Amino acid sequence: MSRAGRGRRGEADVRLWRPNVQQQPHSCNRSEKAMAAEGARADTQANALCAAAGCGDAGAVAKLLEQGAPLDGEDTHGNTALSCAARQGHADVARLLLSRGASVTDETKQYSPAMRKAVLCDRIETVRVLLEHGADLEARDRAGETLLMRASRLHRPDVARLLLDAGADVDAKDRVGRDAVICALMAGRPEVLRVLLERGASTVEVNYFGGDSSGSLSRSKCLSVLQNAERIQ
Repeated sequence: MSRAGRGRRGEADVRLWRPNVQQQPHSCNRSEKAMAAEGARADTQANALCAAAGCGDAGAVAKLLEQGAPLDGEDTHGNTALSCAARQGHADVARLLLSRGASVTDETKQYSPAMRKAVLCDRIETVRVLLEHGADLEARDRAGETLLMRASRLHRPDVARLLLDAGADVDAKDRVGRDAVICALMAGRPEVLRVLLERGASTVEVNYFGGDSSGSLSRSKCLSVLQNAERIQ
């Protein structure tokens, strides 16, 4: 056989023995179908549990948990039942969920979404309940903001006072050097600033913008800002 013929035969052999790479239609077995159904049921239960928690319906929450609703499951918006209860200020529901073992801290975020929502919405009793169950006072978000900084920035004087009573670090700084005093100044309201100064905010020079010392405000200037703001109000 000629060399060319051998080449053609070789090509034919390759074509003949080439593996069939066409994928066959996937058929779910009974186990996979059961898992899919279980996942759909868990999603439905998580949505129902979050809705009940957000409405403050402790009875419905307890019943759903008895029926197997995932305690730390997330609804379609990524909220847990504890976060929904915290946002709406349902301290009794938050206490119920925590007594059943709900997680205070999101391990992937390293802070408590429920606590941050409670601070955001000025839910004093819910903040207290979360603190009683071990919420981390000094947990930080990606920007390095603590709960006290958040309360100061959002003008939540009662929450700030509660956090300080629990031992929050009044002089903690975020990633660009801002502390709770700066956050209070940025909010433009005097109440939180007064709380911080009364609790011994010890910064001698605080930088309004963070970073270097340009634009820094002395403690006496902070007091002057506070007095002027109160006079205007």
